[in-house]
Amino acid sequence: MDRREVTYAPRHKQTVTRPASELSILDPEDLLPLRLHYEGPPGQKKRTGRDAARPTNYRGQTSIGGTYWFTRTGRRLPYASVLEHLRLRYADLDPATLGAVTQPFLLKFHRGGEEHLHIPDLFLRRRGQPKLLVDVRPRALQGDPRSQLFFETTREIAQAAGLDYEVWGEPTVTQAHNVRFLSGFRRQPLGFTEASPEVLHLALGDRLTIAELEAACFTPPYFIRPTLFHLMWRGELRYDLDRPLNNRTRILPGPLAPQRPVHP
Repeated sequence: MDRREVTYAPRHKQTVTRPASELSILDPEDLLPLRLHYEGPPGQKKRTGRDAARPTNYRGQTSIGGTYWFTRTGRRLPYASVLEHLRLRYADLDPATLGAVTQPFLLKFHRGGEEHLHIPDLFLRRRGQPKLLVDVRPRALQGDPRSQLFFETTREIAQAAGLDYEVWGEPTVTQAHNVRFLSGFRRQPLGFTEASPEVLHLALGDRLTIAELEAACFTPPYFIRPTLFHLMWRGELRYDLDRPLNNRTRILPGPLAPQRPVHP
């Protein structure tokens, strides 16, 4: 079998290269994001991995990068495309996410006598599940032969290390709109401490719609929806992300809903 290596940048340490089997011991929260870096004299440049806390932007680029405040871990992460930005929001919305890093490491492998380098897009540590390695690619480009080579080899390396692996493409338009909307409420809103007990008490007691919840609350109306949507982001409440959000949307208990009664 061809030699397979992983290059990663631990926090506060120099970049190191190890056998790919060491992926099993890596923790996303201990890693810095990487990017491909070219070094050496003209005509002899070599590609290697280099830590990249901020995205690089250049004239003529075909994707839009930036940074995202990941609320589950309190960390700002760079992303390289709009689709990768959306996948970060999905991971941040998932209450099972315990750790995350984008562009976590550089995989090096040989196929057909040629050296290949690949940096996956996202690495997640999850509660009660194996760590997850993600490649983000538009569905129209997933069948490209070069992409297929990277996906197949990365899947082999991940599974050998006990990791889950997925290739993620565009979700439905409705689901994407809902996740983007909820991410606007990922920070605790004004009045949350005062409003959340009543909102939780009513929402968990009866399967109310948003309009019914607002009518039943004594909380000032301008606090209700920001509080409700922040509770949905935290995972204490939820709604069907595959249906458009409106006043008739029914509020459901989330995976982190309190087990004891909440008194306003």
